[in-house]
Amino acid sequence: MKKFVLGFGLALLAVGCSNEVLVEEQQNPQEEVQTPISFATFADKQVRSQSVLMEDYHNTIAVYGVKENVTVQTVFNNVTLTYTPGGTPNDWAYSPLRYWDKQATYEFIAFAPASAPMAYVLHTDGKVTGGHFQTSAPYTLVGQNLQNSTSNEEIYTGFTGEAGKDADIMLAPMVSANGTTKGIVNFDFHHILSKLNVAVKLNASLGSSVVKVKNITISGLKDTGTYTDAAGWSATATDLNYKLQFNDATGVEVNATKALYFLESLVMPQAMAGILNMEYTISTGGYEETYYYAQSLADIFTTTTFDKGSNYTITFTISPSVITFDAKVSNWAKGENAGVNIN
Repeated sequence: MKKFVLGFGLALLAVGCSNEVLVEEQQNPQEEVQTPISFATFADKQVRSQSVLMEDYHNTIAVYGVKENVTVQTVFNNVTLTYTPGGTPNDWAYSPLRYWDKQATYEFIAFAPASAPMAYVLHTDGKVTGGHFQTSAPYTLVGQNLQNSTSNEEIYTGFTGEAGKDADIMLAPMVSANGTTKGIVNFDFHHILSKLNVAVKLNASLGSSVVKVKNITISGLKDTGTYTDAAGWSATATDLNYKLQFNDATGVEVNATKALYFLESLVMPQAMAGILNMEYTISTGGYEETYYYAQSLADIFTTTTFDKGSNYTITFTISPSVITFDAKVSNWAKGENAGVNIN
């Protein structure tokens, strides 16, 4: 209950006058509701059919946030948000909760997944503005291929980084907010690695021939790198055992109606290098023959680098020329003619 004294100057002048009335007004106070800071996420997409829901890519994100009100204070310092449907204060839950300061301005930034070897370095004045993302340790890809069983389409999601697999590292740019709005902080994430896909289809001219792909391997790419906002990725190592591969001894049949995806892997942004090798068979009328194909990625693509956030697809169309024969007959060469008289 708050008390407001009316006619304050009059009360001072009337000191000692017993008949002066001090008027007090009583009113119900305006209750201050503390609103927890909450977050929402969106994922950048590369083609129209991809999901824009972060939870389809990762279920954790790491958040940094500061507020400025008289001084600059760090409110979130690499705090993990976990996708928890029905969680508090919303589906992206964290603990302990932070509450809006209605007279403060805020800056937020984030990366995903929270387990990625990534960090955000605040500016020397303690603010998000002017800071930068950087890897906290060199990041090494293992060459995970999502198309373990071939699919007509790219899977797009699934590089979670769990169980030692590749993680699709994503960053969100800074979001500014005002404590008076108490709205949801919306992060819009984008990919910072590259993605490489290989698909195979047939030329309809093959008719009833059966084509099976047994192996597609890409080797010679660098698998380890470090990242900063200023320099991007610096690919620094090549493991001789590192490769992107699809392998099936019995082979997977390809058809002429739609391309089948055999490889879908993350790639360290780097110069366009690496060698692709493919093994496939063609069977016609009971006869089967094995074919081998090899080509440099630099000869396949016109671009010279794998750029961060870019999706690269090689679609091979198998359309071999039929071995055909023709025959000509040469004329008899003129030999010696001889005449013999018999008596």
